[in-house]
Amino acid sequence: MAIEKTKTENLVIKNFVIHQLLKDAGNRVVKSKEAKKLITITDKEKTFLDNLDKSYHKKSNPIYGIFANEKPEFKNNLISYREEEFTFYDFSISIMNHYRKILEDTVAATGGYMIICEYTKKSTSNDLLLVLMINNKEGYVVNENNLTLENIKNLDLSKVDVACLINLTEWHNIEDELETDRQTYLSFVKGMKEISYYFMTFIDVDNKKTSTESTNNLI
Repeated sequence: MAIEKTKTENLVIKNFVIHQLLKDAGNRVVKSKEAKKLITITDKEKTFLDNLDKSYHKKSNPIYGIFANEKPEFKNNLISYREEEFTFYDFSISIMNHYRKILEDTVAATGGYMIICEYTKKSTSNDLLLVLMINNKEGYVVNENNLTLENIKNLDLSKVDVACLINLTEWHNIEDELETDRQTYLSFVKGMKEISYYFMTFIDVDNKKTSTESTNNLI
């Protein structure tokens, strides 16, 4: 699905950042390149996220789940950000380093660009967190020098290694034991590749589902 420029007021981007992890399959050496700051939101980021959000829900078959609490480092970092112990930038650096350790322990794993975005969907009043891995070999969408979006017109989900979307609003409701009819609050979607076990370990996911009965739970 080609990315076309669209105008939307439904999505409000709060934070957006891109980091890079360099690793080849077959070794444990991982080099990282951290963004120096969050990306200033322009029409380019809005168009990117709007098209990705639509494609995520309409063109994919997500696997749904919750946090397993077996390796809760990602969740703990998210809690620290929620409680304002971290800035979003610090949160992004921390989870990138967490993912780096997992890559170092996984010989077959490869690196790529980690796109982390927090946004609100006005139509549902839900706050969402997107963690997306993409490799520039499949189509250049990231400027390697300053880690910003560049050419986004050719991006589609088949170019995405793996993406995780967390409904922060529903997660907060469940964590705070507020009344909710939701059973899941996070999902994964893949492109042409299988969803990597090491990425799911990074998020620490449990209660995986692929049935359509959960489709509307996250949206």
